[in-house]
Amino acid sequence: MGLCLWSIDGLLLHDFEVGQRVMGCAFAPQSRSIIAFGRESVFVYDHKTFQLLVKKDLDVYDFDIQGVSVSSGSPYALLQIKGKLLVMSLETLEIVEMFEKEHETQFVIKSSFGGAQNKYVACGSECKSLP
Repeated sequence: MGLCLWSIDGLLLHDFEVGQRVMGCAFAPQSRSIIAFGRESVFVYDHKTFQLLVKKDLDVYDFDIQGVSVSSGSPYALLQIKGKLLVMSLETLEIVEMFEKEHETQFVIKSSFGGAQNKYVACGSECKSLP
């Protein structure tokens, strides 16, 4: 189990031995890091040397991440799980905000940062109205 980084030409660049199922990953634009979210931990790798910079065990969640979005204008990641959106600081790897959202029954509704300097969180809904 792990995370693989491939080139656009299909060449395997690196196989990260994470040791747990990776539920989501993203490139952090400001720090130029690769962030991998496992079932139990978050991993931060240098994007050039592929060395592990930080591993942090996360007891705050024991659930499957359905989506990861990284803000291009600020050091935050948005983790989408069932019924919640978590905003994580990529500098401290701490959860800094949590939003309740509609629990999906039929579809997976993706969420993302948006607006001026990515200061807003956008999330859709299965029903015709949003709370």
